[in-house]
Amino acid sequence: MISNWQVALLILAYLGILFLVAFLYEKWTKGKIKWRNNSNVYALSLAVYCTAWTFYGSVGMASEYLLEYLAVYLGPTLTAPLWWLILRKMIRISKVQRISSLSDFISARYGKNILLGRLVSVFFVIGIVPYIALQIKATEQSIKAITTGVGSAATQMQGAFFTDVAFYITIGLGVFITLFTTRDLQSSDKNTGMIGAIAFESLFKLIAFLVVGIFVTYGIFNGFGDIFNHIPTDKVFRLNESGNYSEWFGMLILSGLAVLFLPRQFEVAVVENGNERQVNRAMWMFPLYMLLINLFVLPIAIAGNHLLGGTSINADIYVLAIPLMNGANWIASFSFLGGFAASTGMIIVSTHALSKMLSNSIIMPMVINNPYVEKILKGETQKLPVIIRRISIFVTLLLAYSYYNLVAERFSLISIGLISFVAVSQFAPAIIGGIYWKKGSMKGALWGMLAGFAIWFYHLVFPSFPVMGIVPGDVINWSIGWIETSSLSAVTQVFFWSMLVNSSVYFLISTLKDQSSI
Repeated sequence: MISNWQVALLILAYLGILFLVAFLYEKWTKGKIKWRNNSNVYALSLAVYCTAWTFYGSVGMASEYLLEYLAVYLGPTLTAPLWWLILRKMIRISKVQRISSLSDFISARYGKNILLGRLVSVFFVIGIVPYIALQIKATEQSIKAITTGVGSAATQMQGAFFTDVAFYITIGLGVFITLFTTRDLQSSDKNTGMIGAIAFESLFKLIAFLVVGIFVTYGIFNGFGDIFNHIPTDKVFRLNESGNYSEWFGMLILSGLAVLFLPRQFEVAVVENGNERQVNRAMWMFPLYMLLINLFVLPIAIAGNHLLGGTSINADIYVLAIPLMNGANWIASFSFLGGFAASTGMIIVSTHALSKMLSNSIIMPMVINNPYVEKILKGETQKLPVIIRRISIFVTLLLAYSYYNLVAERFSLISIGLISFVAVSQFAPAIIGGIYWKKGSMKGALWGMLAGFAIWFYHLVFPSFPVMGIVPGDVINWSIGWIETSSLSAVTQVFFWSMLVNSSVYFLISTLKDQSSI
């Protein structure tokens, strides 16, 4: 184990380095177009896709001798060649129309409808805030594991929020996001410092995971062959719990959509894109990153089961537990910081993206030209966009922290992440239709999303209410999420039915009614 003050120093040192990297990269690239549009930095920033779910959750799922975790990375890998068609188109549209968020992108494709933009923003917040809470949960688990013992990591830290280190980390990240994203809110400007920091984090978490994998594979065991020899004779790797190929296929499609339409992916892939040539590098570099970061998932999972099986240790933290149990504290510290980087990268970019949606689509239209607001600002209304963006950042983070305390602790990392994936997929028909189908209408997009989100909410979100004691269990007896014994099976079923209804409603209304911006 590592003492509390050592962990605090590690976190402070890492956040200090992150601030320094962002500051120096922004300063160094100022006026240097070649480096501001560096393809390697762009491709690495796309790896913000790999979060704490990747660093911890993949090992946890693999420990059950299931290969379904691979679908989350094979989906983006298989769809990467399509980026030349879809991603380039999204980049071109965004540059021409000076689009700075996904809600603006969808709204712009349907006559810049204000109602549609607001609805999309609300849905994105509802869908992504739990995903941010997942990162906070992973941070809390890893801190407790490394300081108090890996066997107690599954329980929540007790006490008020002002005694919770996760709260202060959340606020610290809010300060970071504020410093590097709200100094100039012109949509044409790039957040170079933030992208430099995210690229650094992507490289750092990859190296950390590889170091742990090499230590386990060659430091504790004698290579891959030795580790795979420790698979119990009664165990065999399966696609998923039910051996269902349709479930596997559904996960591939779901993750392929998520890598394009998650707000953080749109932010780094589209908004922060310098030129279309960067996509060429990303099309092979991003799949290579997916391969490398998954290289040691199975060895770590098998080794964890062999060394720690039968104990109370959560398989999600094998990457911390194995080094700690073997006295390799420096590797455990490096692993902890790698997981911390995976979490903070997602929190930074997602919060930045969601705050823009909240500010531009919801809050700004409500307060602009308000005489009471003008009186408070004493006529200096030019400060209003910056103030609202900063408020939106901390509102988003505090919502995520609240969700983490109230809900996230009761569910696994994998289940929370996939529920957010299904939420994001509901925007796919409207986005793809808006790009390639001239008859696609605003009403079709609006009602399609409403139908899809209604199915998503009832079948995947509502089943958590009885667990929290909000409603009795018999209220949701017909919910897929309540009936299915496997959370992954429920996710793929809800994904299929919600997308079928969403796409059908979008197509039918758009076909039967003329396109309109209202």
